[in-house]
Amino acid sequence: MAGLAGSDDLKDASQEEQMEYKREFAIRQREEQARKKLDEEIAAKKVMMDEKKRKEEAKQKEREKEAGAVYTRKQQAKKKQQMENEFRERCREANITKRRNDWLTKENEKINAMLDDAYTEQEEVNERQLEAKERKALMNREDMEKKAFYKHLQKEKNDRREAKEKERQEHRKESEIQRIDELKRELDREVDQFIEHGGGHVPLKQALCGGLRPIPTVTQLLAAKRDMEEDLKDLKEVDLEERAKALGKPVFLYVKEIKRQHEESRLRPPEPQIAEDQQKRMKNTMKDTAKSAATTTRGSSTGFKFGSLR
Repeated sequence: MAGLAGSDDLKDASQEEQMEYKREFAIRQREEQARKKLDEEIAAKKVMMDEKKRKEEAKQKEREKEAGAVYTRKQQAKKKQQMENEFRERCREANITKRRNDWLTKENEKINAMLDDAYTEQEEVNERQLEAKERKALMNREDMEKKAFYKHLQKEKNDRREAKEKERQEHRKESEIQRIDELKRELDREVDQFIEHGGGHVPLKQALCGGLRPIPTVTQLLAAKRDMEEDLKDLKEVDLEERAKALGKPVFLYVKEIKRQHEESRLRPPEPQIAEDQQKRMKNTMKDTAKSAATTTRGSSTGFKFGSLR
C-alpha cells in the first residue's frame, strides 16, 4: 500500500525525482532487508548464545555438581578419616588410661603393702619400746623397793645401834659423872697438897688435863665410815633425776637435801669443850692457889715467888 501511494505521488513528479525516489526506496528496502537479516542474525545469534549459554550453564551446573560431589566425597572421606583418627585416638587414650589405671592400681597396692608393713613394723617397735619401758620401770620399781627395803633394814639397824649407843652413852655418862666426881675430889686433894707443900714450878694435873679433847669412839668412826661408803656407792649407781622424779621433787632441791643431810651426818674434828662452871671453878682455884703460894713462899729459903708461876 505504501508502494501504491508512492506510485500515485510519483505521477506528478519528474523523471529524476522518480529515479531518486526509487533509489531511496531501493535503499530503504535493502536497509530494511539488511535490518531484517541483521535482526534474524541477531536473533539466531541470540538463540545460539542462549543455547550456548544454556549449555554452558548446564555444563557449569554439571561441573559444579561434579565438583560438589567430589567435594562431598572428599569431605566424607576427610570426615571418615577424621572419625577414624578420632576413634583411634580414643582407643589409644582408652588404652593409655587403662594402662595408667592398671599401673596406679599396682603401685597403690605396693604402697599400701609397704605402708601396712611399715605400720606393722612401727607397731612392733612401739610394742617393744613399751615393753622395754615397762621392764625398765619394773626394774626401777624393784630397785627402789629393794633400796627402800634395805634402807628400812638399815634404818632399823641404825635405830638399834643408836639405841644401844644411847644406852652406852648413858652408861658412859654415869661413869663419866662418877669419874668427874672422883676427879673433883682428887683435884681438891691435889690443891690441898699443893697449898700444903707450898706450891712450886710443877704444873697441876688439872692444867695438863685441860688440853685433852673429846673424840668419837671407834664404833662411831666405823659406823660413820660404813655410812659414807654406802652413800657414795648409792650416789655412783643411782640416777638422781629418776629418783627425784619418783619422789616428786626437783633435781636441784633433792641434791641440796642430800648435801645438807651429808653435812649434818659428817663427823667433825675434835674441838675443846669446857663447861662454864668448870672454867669458873678452875679460874677460882688457880686464883686461890696463886694467893696461897704467894703468902707461903714469901721469904722462904727456896727463893720461888709468885712471879715464878707465870
